Amino acid sequence: MRSDTIKKGIARAPARAMFKAMG
Repeated sequence: MRSDTIKKGIARAPARAMFKAMG
């Protein structure tokens, strides 16, 4: 994933949601 996508994802959704999507 690109850093921009990660930053936008964290900004919109909680960090936990991003970890679940990645893991």
